[in-house]
Amino acid sequence: DSPDGKLSLRDYRGKVVLIYFGYTFCPDVCPTSLATMAGAFSMLSPDELARVRGLLVSVDPERDTLEVLKVYAPFFHPAIVGVTGTPAEIAEVARRYGVSYAKQKVEDGRSYAVDHSAFTYLVAPDGTLKEILPHDASAKEITERIRQAIDTAPTPTGKP
Repeated sequence: DSPDGKLSLRDYRGKVVLIYFGYTFCPDVCPTSLATMAGAFSMLSPDELARVRGLLVSVDPERDTLEVLKVYAPFFHPAIVGVTGTPAEIAEVARRYGVSYAKQKVEDGRSYAVDHSAFTYLVAPDGTLKEILPHDASAKEITERIRQAIDTAPTPTGKP
């Protein structure tokens, strides 16, 4: 689910999609990754940006409500959408991408953390996983990968 309703990767067919699994309470890795994604998006031309979306898939549905995600994800860039679901739905999507995550035990009443993979998954316009980008990929590297995916995609015809 997204703040704008049900969402499927099929809804973005024809676009390059960057998928990141994380959560809004993440103290460092997630904000860094999303800022890098936003930096890559800012290097794209308006025409290129129209063919790209970013998805933050929350691995913390307990705290990451649709209302929270609606504000958090586009804070980094308007082309990034926050999505969540039931724990079972999130586990299924994470399994498809080989993502690992685990809620850590709370100590002394502090807020819990969620350990998680820190890769960005680049999905080609045809819906296939094209590349797994490491956490330390630069915005420039991500922009180059996005452009390669756009350049190798068929030109949109406007037909369904």
